[in-house]
Formats: sequence, C-alpha cells, structure tokens
Amino acid sequence: MAAAPMLMRHSLAYLVARGVPGLLNFLAVAWLTRLLTQSEYGHYASVIAGAALLNALLFQWLGLGVIRFWPGVQAERREGFLATLCAGYLGLVLVTGLAGGVLMWRLADPFWQGMVGCGVLLVWGQAWFELHLELLRSELRPRRYGLVMLAKALLSVGIGVGLAYLGYGIWGVLAGVLAGMVAPVAWQSVKVFQSVRWRLIDKQLFKQLLRYGLPLTAAFSMELIVSSSNRLLLGAGQAGMYAVGYDLAKQTVGLLMYTIGLAASPLLVRSFEQSGVEAAGREMEKVLLLLLGIGLPATVGLSLLAPNLAETLLGAPFHGAALLMPWAAVAALLFSVKEYCLNRAFQLQQKTLRLIVPTVLAALLNLPLAAWLAGIYGALGAVYATCIVYGAALVVTWVLAKRILPLRVPVKETAKVALSTLVMAGALFPLHTLRGAAALLLQVLTGGAVYAGMLWATGLLKVHFWRRRQGI
Repeated sequence: MAAAPMLMRHSLAYLVARGVPGLLNFLAVAWLTRLLTQSEYGHYASVIAGAALLNALLFQWLGLGVIRFWPGVQAERREGFLATLCAGYLGLVLVTGLAGGVLMWRLADPFWQGMVGCGVLLVWGQAWFELHLELLRSELRPRRYGLVMLAKALLSVGIGVGLAYLGYGIWGVLAGVLAGMVAPVAWQSVKVFQSVRWRLIDKQLFKQLLRYGLPLTAAFSMELIVSSSNRLLLGAGQAGMYAVGYDLAKQTVGLLMYTIGLAASPLLVRSFEQSGVEAAGREMEKVLLLLLGIGLPATVGLSLLAPNLAETLLGAPFHGAALLMPWAAVAALLFSVKEYCLNRAFQLQQKTLRLIVPTVLAALLNLPLAAWLAGIYGALGAVYATCIVYGAALVVTWVLAKRILPLRVPVKETAKVALSTLVMAGALFPLHTLRGAAALLLQVLTGGAVYAGMLWATGLLKVHFWRRRQGI
C-alpha cells in the first residue's frame, strides 16, 4: 500500500524470513514422524514446548527491551547497554542452571535427567538466539535476519533428521535443534563477549528493562493462557479438533500479521525517538491499515476456503475443523491488531504496566465463558469464547492506548479495504464448492488476483521501485 512502502518492504522480507524456515520445519515433521516412535516424538515435542515456554516467561523481557531502547541508545552508551544485556542473560542462565541441576539430582531416571538437561540447554540457546535476532530487527536488517533464520532451519533439520536416520533417535533430533540455535550466531557471540566491558554494567538500565519488559511478558502470555485453558476444558477428541482448527488459522492469518508486527516495531521506535509522539501516532495508523489490509482478506478467504483446505490437508477425522477455522481466523485477526498495533503505544511510552489490565480481563473472562460455551457447542464454543475474549481485550486496550498516544482509524482507507475484500469474496463464492489441491490453488490465486486488482483500482496499492539501500 502506498501509505508505508518501507513497512511493506520489511514485512515482505520478514515473511520470507519466517516462511521459508517454516516450510522446512513442516517437512521435518513429515520426516520425523517416520524416524521416531510415537513415544519419542511426544517427548521431543514436550521438551521443545517446555523450553519455548520457559524462554518466554524468563528471558523474553530482555529482547523486548532491545527493541524498545536499542535504536535510541547513543553510540557511546552502546557498550554499557550490551554489558547490561549480557549480565542479565548470564544471571538468568545461572538461575535456570541451578534449578535444572537440582531437578536432575532429584530425578532417578537417567532418561528424564537427560531430558531436563537438554531442556535447559535449549532454553539458553533459544534465549541467546532470539536476543541476536532482536538486535538485527532493531537495526532494521531484515535480510540478515532472514539469513540467520534460514541457517537455523537448515542446520536444525539437516543435523536432526540426519542423526535420527543414523539411529540416534530423539537425542539426535534435539542435538540438531540446539546446533541450529547456536551455530548461526556463534561467531557474533564470541565478538560480543570479547568486547563486553563488565565495569560498564548499568544497574539503572537493568531496572528499566525489568520495569518495561516484565509487564509485556505477562501481556504476551494472554494467548497462551486462553488457548491452553480452552484445550484443557475440552475432552481429548474435541481438544484435538480445537487445536487443529485454531493452529491452522494461526499459522496462516496469524503468520501474515506477525510478519507485519516484526517489521513495524523497530520502525515505530525510530519514528518515536526521532520525531516524537505525533509522528509515531501517524506511523501506527499505517501499521493498523496494513494489518487490516492483510488480515481482513486473509480471514474472509480462509473462511470461504476452509472446507476444501480441511479436506485437502487434513486427515478424515479432522475434516470437522473446517467449522472452527472461520472463527479461529477472526480470533487471530483481533489478537493481532491488539498485539502488533495497539500494544505498541504502551511500549513506546514505557507504560507497559497498564497492559496488565486487558490481560487480567482476558484471563478472568475466558475460563467461565469458554466452559459455558464449550458445554453447549463443544470445540466450536471454545473458539466462540476466544473471539469474545480477544474482542473485549482489544476494546479495553484501545481505550487505554488512546489516552497515551494519538491514534485514529483511517476510515476512508479501511472502507476501501473492506470493499476490496467484499469483491474478492464475491469472486471466490462460485468456486468455494470445488475440492482438491488443484482447486485450492485456483481459489487462492483467484482471490489474491481479485483483491490486488481492487486495491489498485481504489488507489490503495501502488507499485514502488526502489534501489537497494545499505542496511535495509
């Protein structure tokens, strides 16, 4: 869209950076299900999920601080920032290492001792890897970001699948994942630690990172709280149906909007630091428009194509997930607008503690609402509850955000997006009964072409030619 060519360019770069590794990981799942037993694969998935959860709860606040504060740090203070960042990371490494060591000592089974040890190493590796990525994002280097992500995926899949094929089972797969996290950033890590001047550690900066990042960690846990509690409320069969429908929408609509969020954060911070509150508010309007311009047609398109998508990609027992996908896509849209646009107002103004309000609201509202609706409609009721909870959290966040940062909805441009989406839906409707992979490709290409044509006809889409710029 003409409103934000740099934002679009960076969003596309991050889509490639996340999409290609995602495809490799998808292929890895197909291979690993043939090389590991069900029990081994279950243990592998549990360790990966546990490491990701611990990283989010314990280390994520450091990366959030990088995105917010690094662009505004003057050159002479960057050594102190890095020293403080490294000290925070190593402190958490010490704490988690001691906790993991105690847990391993209490466990009698060597297998579970090994699982805990691998989990701790994965937490450390993932946390450091993501800190490196956040530094690249804050410096507006999406191409370098993409190369690092691609290297991680190639090493993780290549080494993990290779070792599993040679008979090393789950240990070989976990070794591949760890190598993928460590190797791409190893050389840069050596340079960082060699240059760190520990005497420059800034205690006040550390406290600032804590005050800023910990509330955001709680806010980012909203989706985890909602989706996890909903799955626990359902029986095994319904929980599986919920997971498939919800996760498929999240990996399509959610992934598209996530890439916009990746590109938007450092650009918003730079605009705020260099030009002030009013300029940041205008940039946030562009982010909101792009989120709606990508998310709305993706949501409508997924809703229309859900039956064919389910029958083409999923096994017969999961075809019923097609009923859940439209509402799961709406939930992903609502969550993404809140997360990747409105939440940025609190981050820019360093008033992240206020994000606790919509997070607590979501947590308190979800459990009784999901229990009630799931009791009536099953898995579909749980998705209904997710939409209502995310909608309520979005409204509360909007009200709070308007008080600290000027933000308006670009009504005229949003109406053009809605009109373009409606025309796209009209073009897809005669095709929505077709089935099969070829039909799915035809439907996707038709919807994309019609939507792009409407954006061009309404003046929202303009083709930009640019030269390659250093560092962009």
